[in-house]
Amino acid sequence: MAAEAPDDGSVTMNKTNNGRIKELGRDRVQPVRAGGGSHSVVSVLRSAASALSENRGMREIHDPDALAENFPGSAKINQMGSGLFLARVGSIGFDSTAVHRSWIGQRMRLRVRAAADTLLIGYVAAASDVVVCEGLAWSHTELLAVGVDEVDICTFGLAGFVWLEFRGTALKRLGLQTSRLLEATPGAFHNLRRCAEGPGPFSSTALVDATSAALHFSQVVPRTRTTSERCRLVKRVEEFMSEHLDEPLSLNSICAEMRCRPRTLIYAFNATLGMGPIAYLKVQRLNRVKRMLQAPDFRRSRILDLAGDCGFWHLGHFGAAYKSMFGVTPSQTRSAANN
Repeated sequence: MAAEAPDDGSVTMNKTNNGRIKELGRDRVQPVRAGGGSHSVVSVLRSAASALSENRGMREIHDPDALAENFPGSAKINQMGSGLFLARVGSIGFDSTAVHRSWIGQRMRLRVRAAADTLLIGYVAAASDVVVCEGLAWSHTELLAVGVDEVDICTFGLAGFVWLEFRGTALKRLGLQTSRLLEATPGAFHNLRRCAEGPGPFSSTALVDATSAALHFSQVVPRTRTTSERCRLVKRVEEFMSEHLDEPLSLNSICAEMRCRPRTLIYAFNATLGMGPIAYLKVQRLNRVKRMLQAPDFRRSRILDLAGDCGFWHLGHFGAAYKSMFGVTPSQTRSAANN
């Protein structure tokens, strides 16, 4: 297995009154976790999704790639938390507007963008922990406008999202096609949620009216230069990692390639993803192996060879890390894909 540094300062994060992300100790804020008991992520997820959807066709999804396929646009999703993956999704709408609901029971990394000639407006319906968007804590009264520019979102526990999709005449009326985080007024935001989630029948006209009002009475959430630089650094490092997963990368070798100090890199990853770069490298490797095990092109490849191609060279250590991450063994993932 690739050499790994000790835990490099991963933190749980929360939002302070002035809108900045505040780092908290692990014992201060705990996300809902998978496992037994009445408060397991599965029971909480199903109860919350049922309450939100009012039985409007929500269905369960058990794989991040399947969740990405159901996103109203394009999405790349990696699982970052341990345990079996579970999400629930549902949609309702007409030709020019739609409401998409999703509840995710795992800590996730989502990189999303809207389809061509489409605008997405999203908000956090509920969350057991902070949700981070482009390095900023995404509050429950903020709207995320997603256009053609890719947006980076991280969840740190159970999270429910509502995505409003606008096309054609509805898009022309709103006139916004750039990606940005917006702080809406409480009244306009509450009215928008009422139109999107009910109660009552879905009205495309009312949804467009409410969204237009919410956007009109909103302000762009400012990003500091430091936050923007950290996000850019993390994306550069992530691309480098993705191209060199089969190599024994270390914190020092990554920093040498990026021409930055270890402290700078660790802080950027903690502030953006809530974990250090070496911990995230392991997450990337595990997600890559899982996708290879599910792909038809690799069905004849040995699991040990696939693990080695992704930077794992000790089968026992890899198997333990894989099961801890996904709740199943590599062999079980392959069997499920073949069936």
